[in-house]
Amino acid sequence: AVQALAQLRNERVIAPLFRAAGDEDAETAQTAIAALGDFGEAVKPLALAALQGRNSTLWRALLRWLLVHPDETLRAQVPPQVYETVWGMALVYVPAGPFLMGSDKARDPQAYDDELPQHEVSLPGYWIGEYPVTVVQFREFAADYRWADKESLQGPEDHPMVSVTWHHARDYCRWLAQKTGLPVTLPSEAEWEKAARGTDGRVYPWGDTFDKDKCNSYEGGVGGTTPVGKYSPAGDSPFGCADMVGNVWEWTRSHWKGYPYDPTDGREDLTAGDNVLRVVRGGSFSYGQFYARCAYRYHGAPDNYYGFRVCVVSRQE
Repeated sequence: AVQALAQLRNERVIAPLFRAAGDEDAETAQTAIAALGDFGEAVKPLALAALQGRNSTLWRALLRWLLVHPDETLRAQVPPQVYETVWGMALVYVPAGPFLMGSDKARDPQAYDDELPQHEVSLPGYWIGEYPVTVVQFREFAADYRWADKESLQGPEDHPMVSVTWHHARDYCRWLAQKTGLPVTLPSEAEWEKAARGTDGRVYPWGDTFDKDKCNSYEGGVGGTTPVGKYSPAGDSPFGCADMVGNVWEWTRSHWKGYPYDPTDGREDLTAGDNVLRVVRGGSFSYGQFYARCAYRYHGAPDNYYGFRVCVVSRQE
């Protein structure tokens, strides 16, 4: 039926095609999304209606349509509830445009050589996890994945998952992509940093001055992970991301390479072998303020154990 609708060029088919775009069958949804592309702005009223409604099928259609639609304003209006329903986790939108990546020693005397020079990087818009993936969110994947480390799944459900290799994190993203029909990946190093600090080159998510009460770092003396969002909203980034520093180190998809950041130089290759070091960001509960700076970069072998959050970049980008 969707194939037949897709052959028509009458605007009366827009509404049924939009609903089909929210179908749980990925092939049906993709056919509908492709057909909707022929109607341009005529689809927008349905997208707005879906945004203002409470229908989960139409919410799923909305998210899929937004992945191939350049409307930044509409993307930014999607509330966390939509993502929580469709994905089972909250996402925030980071608009397209430039930001300052890396460190400036005049502003941050703690900066070290791997963070230099500070430079402008422009990114397309993307969605990123409001929080790191939690134990309860990882548990469903682990059941399908035949997860061997059962002990790691017994931690508090609202704490970040920590015993995750780079390959496990990548496979979780692939699993979630298949489950939702949306292109899920790990954030690049640049996507992670922009989400953490905004566009103005600030040192910490909240500004230039460290505050032990705004993140779970060594200075706070907690000695373990805390529930995600415990330090919100005071410790949140300008885009509303929580726990970007402290609590748990987070994997990115990027290879460990020098600056300036260049996404075309092979550092974003997801297919590289087990010997490639990947960038991790954010520090953790056992590391101090030096590591909690947004620009701080570290690396790990793919079989090391860290946490992670997910990212979605528009298919056309």
